[in-house]
Amino acid sequence: MINSNMPVLSDKEILMLDKVIDSLSVRNFKKIISYSTLIEDKILCINYPNLSFEEYCNLVNSTKFKTRAFEDMNYCACCEETNIDNLQAIHLDFIKELDNPLNSIVLCKEHAKLYYEGKFRFLKTGRIIIYDNSYDLDKRMHLNTKLTISKNKYMVECE
Repeated sequence: MINSNMPVLSDKEILMLDKVIDSLSVRNFKKIISYSTLIEDKILCINYPNLSFEEYCNLVNSTKFKTRAFEDMNYCACCEETNIDNLQAIHLDFIKELDNPLNSIVLCKEHAKLYYEGKFRFLKTGRIIIYDNSYDLDKRMHLNTKLTISKNKYMVECE
């Protein structure tokens, strides 16, 4: 649940906070611990072509990757489903940086399965590209600007 009373930090304040966290990390752990290194190593064991969708979901759901994905959004990027029991964190790119929370998107289970099967992807512009038109996907669908910018490197080039 989002608390509307929480203050929104400016970009400058976020940078300052990052510096403070890095400083504390160096002082206490003798190294900078990036956010992605806190996700369990088992997320790196995902072998996308050899896992069924159910096996993939079970693996993702057993790691902090799911929690990190839900920090960015808690609704389906396609249909705006908000029932948490019907939402699934999934990688935008199944090959690179599997432990990076920015390589995530939240979709309802139906859309997550279609995404996993390669029926659609998100372009670097945030727009949807549909590879199999036999499914009911809205060609006008797109991610908001904030998500598009932060997750851009995991999306596909314009086609």
